[in-house]
This record gives sequence, C-alpha cells and structure tokens, in this order.
Amino acid sequence: MGNMGLIRITGGEWRGRRVKTPPGDGTRPTSERVRESLFDLLGGAVVGARVMDLFAGSGALGLEALSRGASRALLVERTPATARLIRENIALLGAEDRARVIQAAADSLVLYRNLRQSPPENGVEAPPFDLFLLDPPYRRNLIPATLEMVTREGFPAPGAVAAAEHEADLPPPALPRGWNPWKHRRYGETALSLWTWEP
Repeated sequence: MGNMGLIRITGGEWRGRRVKTPPGDGTRPTSERVRESLFDLLGGAVVGARVMDLFAGSGALGLEALSRGASRALLVERTPATARLIRENIALLGAEDRARVIQAAADSLVLYRNLRQSPPENGVEAPPFDLFLLDPPYRRNLIPATLEMVTREGFPAPGAVAAAEHEADLPPPALPRGWNPWKHRRYGETALSLWTWEP
C-alpha cells in the first residue's frame, strides 16, 4: 500500500481543486490529459446531464462531470474503503446535494434492479440517466456486459451517451443494440470510445 494521492479537476466550477485517490495500485485513476480529452469529446453533452459513474474509483470522472455542469451524479464503487474516499471527495467539494455514492459492483444486475424498483425521493439515484462513464479494470471485458444490464433495466434516457476508457490495443467494445458508435480516440496505451443511445 502506498500513500494516498491527489488528482486535479481539469475544468469547470472546481477547476484546479484536488481530490484524493486511493493508495496502492488497486485503482487506475484516469490521467488528467485523458480526462480533459474525454470532456472535450463530450462537449455540451455534460451540461445538465444526469450522470452514472460506474467503476468510479476516486470518483474523478463523476466529480469532473459535476464541475463541468452536470446536474447530478451517482457514483458506483465496489470497494468499501474507496467508496468512503469518494464520499470524502464529495464533501470536500460541497457537492452532497448533487452526488451520491453506492457501494456495489457495477457489473451486478441486482444493483440496477434495486435502483429501478425503489428510486429515492431526492432523485440523485433514480433513473433515467443521460451520461454513463465507465472506467473498468482492464483486460476483463466488463463494458459490454455492464451496459447490457443498464440498457435492459431501462436506465438510458433518450439520446444518452456512454463514454468508456479501455485498452488502446483492443478495438472499441461491441455494445448492445441501440448503442451507436459516436467518437473514438487513442492516447498512448489508453483509448476513449463514445456511443449514443438511439433505440
């Protein structure tokens, strides 16, 4: 286990603010360069969006989306200690009214069924969502299966966007029907793929 790190939010309301990343190498925070490129690719799709940050890690992607004008964000992280750290980052930025953390596996169908069946009153956790951010562990092909669950349970709003970080040496993941390729970029060993939801 190494020391806890810090990463910087690259744009918007909290530009330059730093948030904590988990110690050790169990998570792989998206680099500032790739994160900035992702939000450049997303452009206006972030503004006002209801965001679901899956495999959230430090929460940097979901918090960056809020900084850049998203209306609310649900961050899903399976590791209890890392989920606690995301809550600390949310408090650090004063975003408790716009962001919530659920400690669960992003590739668990039970998570989506529970969220769909019992949306809470504040609406942060309630589907539908306009933007899905996915940065799963590499080499496990988790993106198609996770978005299959999200789609089957009716989470995408009309015109929703999914954006995923994955290995640059592999082609963009094949998503369920209704998700159409939008943009694809490579940055060294990392690739970003974006799709739009048009059922």
